[in-house]
Amino acid sequence: MLTPDQKTHYEVFGYLVLRNVFSDDEIVMMGKAADDALDEARHGDNFDGKKSQTVMPFFERRGSTRPLLEDDRIYETVADLLGPEFMLVLTEAHYSVGDTQWHGDHRTRGILPNVKMGIYLEPVNRDNGCLRVMPGSHRSPFFESLSSILLPKHPMGPEDYPLRPFDVSGADLPCVDLDSQPGDLVLFTEEVFHAAFGGRSGRPRLALNFEAMPNNAQRIACIREEYAKTKFLYRPAQSLLKSSSPRLRGMVAPLHEQLGFDAIDV
Repeated sequence: MLTPDQKTHYEVFGYLVLRNVFSDDEIVMMGKAADDALDEARHGDNFDGKKSQTVMPFFERRGSTRPLLEDDRIYETVADLLGPEFMLVLTEAHYSVGDTQWHGDHRTRGILPNVKMGIYLEPVNRDNGCLRVMPGSHRSPFFESLSSILLPKHPMGPEDYPLRPFDVSGADLPCVDLDSQPGDLVLFTEEVFHAAFGGRSGRPRLALNFEAMPNNAQRIACIREEYAKTKFLYRPAQSLLKSSSPRLRGMVAPLHEQLGFDAIDV
């Protein structure tokens, strides 16, 4: 469980790094499962490193990774930050290529408290692709001072943001570098401005997205709008819906049974 200070750190600054959460054996297992899933998605073709590749959903696909979703290290951490009623939005395995420019999500601000978890399968730092954040940029008026420059001019997504916001390169903007070793768990809210620069093509990363349960009309409208625009968000895996685990089933069942969202045959 998180300490009160850790929860306050997340609320105030928008991020938190937990060290040595997973064992070496667990990291090897996750890495192999990610490689296998990404290989399968390429139908056996070699990864050419020209553009990023993502498999969604990921953790739900295999009996080796699925139990981690209900493991206390993940489940209780999410509950500490969002409360006991939360939903699994998406999981992914990712080979990263190139930079990710600065962005912060305005869609859920003030509506859906959220947590994104990053698991980096090789050491990352400022020079080779670690996550960077602007602490506190999810809070007003800091968020507005950034979004007024970055978001309205570039509505399509982070790939369309200017490469020189504030007339400096994105890599030179003030930030905190979230250096990570395999086994660490990087937590952040999607609303905090974040980015990544540098690193080799094909660096592996896993991610899990959780949000507070949509228990009022505003939250439901928010996710229905996103559901209609996307292919994987808010679509529970059959493996979780059919699970006998109350934790696994509980984090996805309302999406399918109450909101009528389609399930993914995984």
